[in-house]
This record gives sequence, structure tokens and C-alpha cells, in this order.
Amino acid sequence: MPLNTRVGRCVTKLRNKYGYGKAIGICQHSTKQNYLTGKTTRNKKTRRRKKTKRGGMKRNVSHGSKHKTRKKRHKKSRRHRRK
Repeated sequence: MPLNTRVGRCVTKLRNKYGYGKAIGICQHSTKQNYLTGKTTRNKKTRRRKKTKRGGMKRNVSHGSKHKTRKKRHKKSRRHRRK
């Protein structure tokens, strides 16, 4: 952990009050820096649902298979078969 970063200074300040682990979480969130590296954290982009013409919301579906797939039956082992 680089000592002279915003997140490092924040953790040393809050360590006694909240404990080590919680202080890291609080400071990483507030400073948007990684505790180990000191680099800025990247925010994940969330997919937004597209609006349909009727005003409803469309689901995010993968375009690979348009048909519903059936569940495969589990084969019984030979021990449990009837003779």
C-alpha cells in the first residue's frame, strides 16, 4: 500500500475508530482508489433495458438461441435400475 495516497491517509485516520478492514472499505469507496495500488477504481457500466414501442421494458437476452432449451434428464446409474 502506497502510504502517501488519499486512501492510505484515510485508512490511517479511520483505523482506530472502525477497525482495519472496515476502514479500508470506507476509504476505498470515498476516495475511489484501490488500497493496495493507489490507482483509481473503474466504475462498471450497467446495461440499461431498452424501451419497447408499447412503453414496456425489454429484457437483455443473449442472441445465440431464440428457442427455449429443454432440461436434460439425469441418467440413473446401473446400480439403481430395476432387474
